[in-house]
Amino acid sequence: MWGPHTVDLFASRTNTQLPRVLDSGERFCQPTMGPHLTVSGEDTEGTVNNHSGDSLLAISDMVSNPTEPCTPTSSPDPAAGSSRLFSRRQSARLDTSSMAHQRQRLMGEGASAATVKVMTESTLAKTRKRHYKGPQAQWILHCSTNSIDPFNPKAVELLNFLAEGIETKGWKPGTVNNYRSAILDLFPDRLSFWSNSTFRDFFRHLSSNSIKRFINTPIDITPVLDNFRAMGPNSDLNPGQLLPKLCWLLAVCGFMRPSDIHRVDVSHSLVLPSGELELQVVGPKEKRAGEHIIKSVFIHPHEDPLICPVATYQCYVAQLAPATLTSVKHPYLDQTFNPLIRYIFDIN
Repeated sequence: MWGPHTVDLFASRTNTQLPRVLDSGERFCQPTMGPHLTVSGEDTEGTVNNHSGDSLLAISDMVSNPTEPCTPTSSPDPAAGSSRLFSRRQSARLDTSSMAHQRQRLMGEGASAATVKVMTESTLAKTRKRHYKGPQAQWILHCSTNSIDPFNPKAVELLNFLAEGIETKGWKPGTVNNYRSAILDLFPDRLSFWSNSTFRDFFRHLSSNSIKRFINTPIDITPVLDNFRAMGPNSDLNPGQLLPKLCWLLAVCGFMRPSDIHRVDVSHSLVLPSGELELQVVGPKEKRAGEHIIKSVFIHPHEDPLICPVATYQCYVAQLAPATLTSVKHPYLDQTFNPLIRYIFDIN
């Protein structure tokens, strides 16, 4: 227990600190280069227990694999096992590898530690890392199985990976473009790829094969408005009725996305003396000069109080918002705000 140790009991063949490892992975084999591992002890009643009849674990050198085939005690699903392996261990390892490469690349270009911190720990860097993590991990895994340098490939090797996704996985042009952006983020010189004529022609031909359908169908909202009128005054609605009504009116009357409604700061929104509703959206999707903004949305009242967005907002704030005025962290910014609407499916 205190050493010196000769067998690593808590490692796998890919992560060990000693020449020999106790392999307790998916198979239980006979020892290849050592005796059986037996455990003897004494229970609380003083009886000696010899567990030599238990399942045997293989003690093997890390240099080579077992020379004889092993008979597994169970037959796990290989597809499920490989999926779990990639999603947990390999994905984390590949993500760490890409981040380490990015740091080394910046430091190799002469960037200071402060510069590296700004470029790798900013809100934009964290958001990009979250979006690029999956495509980059798949690219690095593809390179490892095809003997390709994932951080210095040829343009045609990247095109082969993207074409394979189109052929075998049915990737759409938008998916291919997302993978291309994520993978190019690993390379210090992206212009060298775009200067390659084959690389440019590939995406030109890819976009020429797709047709974006533009649907301009009129939408009749009369049934929704009739339903709001049939529901009665806002004061008679329960939270499960008032909340969807408010979301729909804000989306339609204020041209607000669901993410905009989610980021409304109720502590800085108010009804103006003119009767207009001013909503403060913290960090919406759009930016100005590359920076996040606070967008003001103005909504005019309607003469019919049953379908008036301002009256619905006032009723909602009076009934529900005061009980939820606690700050939460912004999903993308390093700051907190008081959301108007927090849990859509749990009103309380």
